[in-house]
Amino acid sequence: MGEYKLYNVIPELIKFLENLTNWYVRLNRNRLKGEGDEDSWTVSLNVLFDVLLKVNVLLSPQVPFITEHMYQNLRLAIRKDSPLNAASVHLLLISEVNEKLVDSKVSEQMNNFMSIVETARKLREQKKVSLKQPISSLTIVNRNQSVFDNLAPFLAYIQE
Repeated sequence: MGEYKLYNVIPELIKFLENLTNWYVRLNRNRLKGEGDEDSWTVSLNVLFDVLLKVNVLLSPQVPFITEHMYQNLRLAIRKDSPLNAASVHLLLISEVNEKLVDSKVSEQMNNFMSIVETARKLREQKKVSLKQPISSLTIVNRNQSVFDNLAPFLAYIQE
């Protein structure tokens, strides 16, 4: 991004946005609609808003006009006394990366989960089985036992 080589940035941005929509939004669809408790709904919407705002700020030097337009819409939901409420997205500071917040174990668990779901979708597609049609069983084969040990929180999503 420092050299304004958008052809390097765009594929990564598209990959990020696909992950955001295909994983975060899809997995939290019911929470985002407010079908759970109010705290869950509030947290899920705030996380999504925060991500969209930060991505917008990060992209503002590369695509200034689009991000400014998006920011002016996002800004309507930001408290007036917040440091994130500026006259322009270009007046906001880009956040520093805090590596302490990255949990490699959680990232690995999520990557394993995503791999299982994507493989199952490909198999369904190959066998021409609709996503709406339930399957009777799914066998997961992996040499790494830790994949299975850490799969419990994702079982409901995999079954869905």
